[in-house]
Amino acid sequence: MPANLAHVSGETGTETGGHGRHPASLNRLIAARRRVDTLTIVIVMATYIGFFALVALAPDALGAAVSGFGSIAFVVMAAMFAVAWIITWSYLRHASRRIAPLEQAARETLRTGSDSTHQETAQK
Repeated sequence: MPANLAHVSGETGTETGGHGRHPASLNRLIAARRRVDTLTIVIVMATYIGFFALVALAPDALGAAVSGFGSIAFVVMAAMFAVAWIITWSYLRHASRRIAPLEQAARETLRTGSDSTHQETAQK
């Protein structure tokens, strides 16, 4: 169990909390965070590596004039800022809509010691 969650459940020492596996609600939270984190990292790395590749491989192209904007380098720089804001906004929106409810369910599971979503699945 992650150290920051051990105090909530009263468990310490083992990754699985001594139950052999994580509760279903915690597994869903872990999977959702992993998906969004991986996608975010890929987009950020592609953006910045792409920019550095342009600087290294096509510096003359970045110096080309764009009427009203200076050079292509300024346009690319503005696009990088836009990508950063879009990624931040998307992450926060996704976190508040999808991750926060999963966090709440995992907290409740760890607090009460029972996984209501696991019990619902077992009853079906």
